[in-house]
Amino acid sequence: MRIHKVEQGSDAWKRIRLGKISGTRIKDVFKSDNLGLIDELIAESISDEIEEDGFINEAMQRGIDYEPLARKEYEKRTD
Repeated sequence: MRIHKVEQGSDAWKRIRLGKISGTRIKDVFKSDNLGLIDELIAESISDEIEEDGFINEAMQRGIDYEPLARKEYEKRTD
């Protein structure tokens, strides 16, 4: 696994995720009809753009807020 030191939500972060299956999308991989996900990934790869819905719930915001702390703890534990 490659670790990127970029701020979550930044343009660099979005470019890294472009056309890839991320934690947000993993649930769609296991759907019996995942053609929508495949279409999205292909469209992103061709257009170099990610379509965002802007939705952030409470749990997502908590993850965003605690990301720096979690990253530091991970680095401490794994050198």
